[in-house]
Amino acid sequence: MVTANRANLARRAVQCYLQQTYPNKELVIIDDGQEDYAPILADVPAGELRYIKLDPAPGAVLGTLRNRSLEEATG
Repeated sequence: MVTANRANLARRAVQCYLQQTYPNKELVIIDDGQEDYAPILADVPAGELRYIKLDPAPGAVLGTLRNRSLEEATG
């Protein structure tokens, strides 16, 4: 998941993730915004979470950020 300053959408995405029943899952988040997502991510088991915080980059291409999330995925 790629996000930047969208805590409400991130909260919904994490809730959906936590409701999944498939046992082999991971949540990869690429964040190039300024909001604090720690309270939103607190319920995600550490072994299932890959959270990458990037410095905000004006003009960052969404496709590049999505590709980064695929590179970070381990499953």
